[in-house]
Amino acid sequence: MVVSVIVNEILKSEGVTADIAGGHSLGEYSALYAADVFSFEDGLRLVNARGKVMAAQNGKGTMAAVIGLTEAELTPYLTSSEVVAANLNSKTQIVLSGTTEGIESVMKALASRDTKAVKLNVSAAFHSPQMAEAAQVMKDVIEKTQMKEPTCFVVSNVDGRPTKDLAKIKDNLKAQITGQVRWYDSITALIGEGIDQFYECGHGQVLRKMNKTIALRPKCLSV
Repeated sequence: MVVSVIVNEILKSEGVTADIAGGHSLGEYSALYAADVFSFEDGLRLVNARGKVMAAQNGKGTMAAVIGLTEAELTPYLTSSEVVAANLNSKTQIVLSGTTEGIESVMKALASRDTKAVKLNVSAAFHSPQMAEAAQVMKDVIEKTQMKEPTCFVVSNVDGRPTKDLAKIKDNLKAQITGQVRWYDSITALIGEGIDQFYECGHGQVLRKMNKTIALRPKCLSV
């Protein structure tokens, strides 16, 4: 978050401000800062609390990336509540989250399909019902944080839709711990809003590369 905030402040000093802000998973907090929803200090407190409650879930499940299937094609393999589609990164790049046994079972079932399934090096089943305990803790932290109406639209992970409604923004932030990261929907929604330039404010080029698998335009610059 600190790196994202620094980049955002440099862009603002150059006269580049956001019409819509969005972030992938933890990046949603950086997006909310960019929209002036909370202060830098409060943002740090939020991500610090989030990091601690997520770390406390270590050992509770795992995640796996599936490449080559759409959400509709993958859904029939998710027959148990133990595994959910957590990150919808592109039309055919989806990250599953759930119990270790459940993830391994789905990967085994997918072995006969023309697809790639790779278990991720993570310590828990993030963005899944396995994070219910962490979500309850973060709900209280979010409620106690001073927030104000955003200065620009913010697109939420859980529904992939831009909004300026502070109550909805807070509800979506609470739901994010156990909910999906609908990045594909977020980008297609922004394209639908007429956005013609994205700026990736953070380390590396992960989102820029991911966005290119969704649409070649608008352009995305990694700052």
